[in-house]
Amino acid sequence: MLIGEAYYGRYRQEELRLRNLTGDLNLQDRISFAGKQPFTELVRQMQRSAALILPSRAESLGMVLVEALACGTPVVATRCGGPEDIVNEQVGILVPPEDPEALANGIEHVLDHRMDYDPVKLRAHALENFGLESVGARLAHVYQEVMLQFRGSVPVELAVTNA
Repeated sequence: MLIGEAYYGRYRQEELRLRNLTGDLNLQDRISFAGKQPFTELVRQMQRSAALILPSRAESLGMVLVEALACGTPVVATRCGGPEDIVNEQVGILVPPEDPEALANGIEHVLDHRMDYDPVKLRAHALENFGLESVGARLAHVYQEVMLQFRGSVPVELAVTNA
């Protein structure tokens, strides 16, 4: 299932190409295009999926990977920037971009080893590295260091709240 909307013109062209390819290969009964979905449906689909695949050519972060991991779903992504800061062998697999064979092998590996990906550990990885408290604490540390540089040696206390 492909979920999401093609917002940019280039993405709409790619979606049309994929829809046509699905028809040309007679895969309509195996591949569906769900389009834009409400958040609750995205969560439900991620939780019931065997894996989330993000075959980006370039990605600054790839927040959808964190979202999938928070849902307990392993991921397959390309080494194209941001995914390298999220994905490790315990939560999924990284493959080279623009390499369909490597992508297929990565997907096959995750599916063949899906019992090795404990949903509780995947969620813990997402929260420990990208949750509000973790990111807030790192951001507070950066601000403290900057404040020390500009104010001398007077430490400044920054609090992270869940507000």
